[in-house]
Amino acid sequence: MTELEQRAARYRRLFGRLASEDARNLIDRLQILALTRPDAVRELETFFERDDARSSARSEEATEKEHRPHP
Repeated sequence: MTELEQRAARYRRLFGRLASEDARNLIDRLQILALTRPDAVRELETFFERDDARSSARSEEATEKEHRPHP
């Protein structure tokens, strides 16, 4: 998956958590932010990447615990 595809998937997941109107409003605000403060958008994406990494680590830990034999 390319970086662009990963970014698009991340935003789709975020917007999937919101109601349609809320998602449209957020998209509008992010587009304005991207045009006026691209550095802020990069910081936001970095935050999402860190959150994805933490979520992945927690998911892996939970999977490992499920597959361990119980004493």
